[in-house]
Amino acid sequence: MKIPYSWLCDFVPLGTLEFEGSSATPSHELIQHLTDSFNDLGLVVEGVEWVGNGLDEVVVAKVLEIHGIEGAEKIRRIVVDAGEAEPLQIVCGAFNFEVGSKVPLAKVGAVLPGDFAINKRKMRGVESFGMLCSTIELGLGQDKSGLMILSDDAKVGSKITDALAIVPDVVFDLAIENNRPDANCVVGVARDLAAWLKLPFVAPTVPAFRTVSPSESVRLTGVEVRCPDQCDRLLVALFDSVNPKPTPRIIIDRLNLAGMRSVSPIVDISNYLMLELGQPTHPYDADELAGGVISVRLADRGETVVTLDGTMRTLGLPDVRGRESTDVVIVDGSDNPVGLAGIMGGEESEIKESTSNLLLELAHFTPMTIARTSKRLGLRSEASARFEKGVDPRILEVALARFSEMLGQLPAEVVQVTKPGANDTWEIDLRVSRVNEILGTAIDSEKVSSLLRPIGFDTEDLKAGVLKVTVPTNRPDVMREIDVIEEVARHYGYRNIDKIRPDSKFVGALKPLQRIRRQLAFLAVGMGFYETWSATLLAPGEQERFGDTGAFLEVENPLAQEESILRRSLLPGLVRALRFNVNRNEDEVRFFEIGKVFSVFEGEINETERLAFLLAYPGDAVTSAMSVFATISDFFSLEKVSILNRYELDSVKRDLLDENALAESWNGLHPTRSAFLVANGCIVAQVGEVDRRALAESGVHHDGRVGYLELDFQRVTSLIPPPDVMTPISQFPVAEVDLAFEVPDSVSARDIEYAIAHEASEHIVSSKLFDVFRGGSVRSGYRSLAFSVRMSALDRTLSDSDISGVRARCIAMVESRFGAKLRG
Repeated sequence: MKIPYSWLCDFVPLGTLEFEGSSATPSHELIQHLTDSFNDLGLVVEGVEWVGNGLDEVVVAKVLEIHGIEGAEKIRRIVVDAGEAEPLQIVCGAFNFEVGSKVPLAKVGAVLPGDFAINKRKMRGVESFGMLCSTIELGLGQDKSGLMILSDDAKVGSKITDALAIVPDVVFDLAIENNRPDANCVVGVARDLAAWLKLPFVAPTVPAFRTVSPSESVRLTGVEVRCPDQCDRLLVALFDSVNPKPTPRIIIDRLNLAGMRSVSPIVDISNYLMLELGQPTHPYDADELAGGVISVRLADRGETVVTLDGTMRTLGLPDVRGRESTDVVIVDGSDNPVGLAGIMGGEESEIKESTSNLLLELAHFTPMTIARTSKRLGLRSEASARFEKGVDPRILEVALARFSEMLGQLPAEVVQVTKPGANDTWEIDLRVSRVNEILGTAIDSEKVSSLLRPIGFDTEDLKAGVLKVTVPTNRPDVMREIDVIEEVARHYGYRNIDKIRPDSKFVGALKPLQRIRRQLAFLAVGMGFYETWSATLLAPGEQERFGDTGAFLEVENPLAQEESILRRSLLPGLVRALRFNVNRNEDEVRFFEIGKVFSVFEGEINETERLAFLLAYPGDAVTSAMSVFATISDFFSLEKVSILNRYELDSVKRDLLDENALAESWNGLHPTRSAFLVANGCIVAQVGEVDRRALAESGVHHDGRVGYLELDFQRVTSLIPPPDVMTPISQFPVAEVDLAFEVPDSVSARDIEYAIAHEASEHIVSSKLFDVFRGGSVRSGYRSLAFSVRMSALDRTLSDSDISGVRARCIAMVESRFGAKLRG
């Protein structure tokens, strides 16, 4: 939030501080002191801008002639009268002026704000003896429409500082956090600063207004609030035959310095009060309202309103979480929407130059009501930003009084609708001992009270060591004792609080999943991979390019259309990284990434973490990707997994998978050079080669094959066995037998190997495949698998009968479970 120093001085006598300068022309020492004070209060100063300086060589000039320049469409030759003996020739790129306009001219030799020196220049062969200026170039505003147009009575040749009565000022750019709604206005910041500097705070004066209920009103009887849970206070004021004076220069300057532009006298007053008091107000052309009144209600489902920006908004729809709408609209006497409550007014009833009768709306809306509507519509405004954080419900009368004062006219009638309790304050018991315990201080009740009262908190001794603190309504963020302690800390001064070194006996450590994630990253780097990070959001159609046609999640209000789809796989992002490198002649790369993917199954959103490897070295292929998985499996001693091709996944082994596994985002690889790793009824990983056509369509021109492995992080970690319990090594001899089976091609050799080693007998030490054979006497569709089985006992040498029994159990299990047959 940008706040001019001069505006702060309206409420705090900063010029009385013992520094050189005055409230009108502050010294650098004073500004530095104020900057330090803001930072100490938690209102972090992100920038300080001095304005109105460096304008001594800028004068008022009158445009005499405008000529085109041959071969140039964006600049023109301008002849101006700058009060000198001869007119000056200027080359200018602005088009918002005409002959007779009076504009600022920076003469040759001038140095504008930002150390921008003006020199004689030649453009398109035409010499330019100075520069015609906009408000941005003069540091007087943010108007980007072109040159600053001066009033007709500005004296030609006079200094711009004299013509505009410019007084040097300083603008503080403050970072206002969400938990400080009171600091979203000049008055709130001034109150905080005055308390810190021990200066008096001059609150805005409030003349008494007579307000009545709609039933007691003469002309505003139709005003009502039909949704008191969303709008607990409403003031409506009617001004007859308004004839506002032109906006004073000081108001225009302050609006510009605060980042807003002057629009019209009535709109300027409304914007000015929002910045000053934090209360958004909305003026309506009363003659454009049916019945001349307004009311507040919830929007009907599918109801539309055209807002001031010319956009039609559809209201009353549930949000992305399916929650019912709490959109609130302002309606006229015929119940037609004329504004989006707390966010933006409607186009039809906006203030015009011809407006005669004015209806002013001042309301208090619940923060979540405005926040949800603003987020769903993707529409934020200065008003919504304040309502979302919380506005003081008691400030409405002050804002109306200030509006009337600045307009120079009293309202003909004012009605209010207030929900019982809307203006109530609340109380919090504050234990002084708890304050000292949290802050490490030794302050008493009197000191605590002296810190809280200047910022609007009332305190009363409840009992020894306990204060009853009444929280002001402009501080909806203060709801608990710890919140009050934070306010004490801020105004006691964080610099005055001793640092406390934690002496906890507990030492921080990585959680198991964090440790595994880090181990996987170190393992990947050790295998020669570079870690990448890719965007979670993809462009429409980008996933389909890799054969992924599953249901996806689309962001409702994306910042860019090419970043609107939540990824279902890490593959598109890694292919982007590959394309980036290949286009720069770096085509021998290996990447890995750990990230989240998103899928939808039966209306439920699933968010899972994946680990993916992309291999593009010469000779890399599906076997290289599989070797990466083997390395991971060996490192973590993973439990067994089954390897299934796409045909087996869809038909032969379909009954082994849960329903969700078949709907997950495992696509994008070559259909005949890829496989799935399955365990416990779920797909644990996908391994294979990226389809060449998908690579080409993604703009990747790579000569070799590209291997790929993507693992489900949670499922892989579930396969890591618990830490091994050390078992003694047998001192007795090891027996070894070889078993050869005729096994169907659809059966995994690893499944048999695992079953023999872990399930056949407790005496089996290991099982290892040592031969694979096809042809000869082996039937078609089968292959011969030979395993070496080693066995031993801890307490004795196995007898021949023991060995025969173990051998028989191995044969029986393999034949019955896997449809195999022992070869003779």
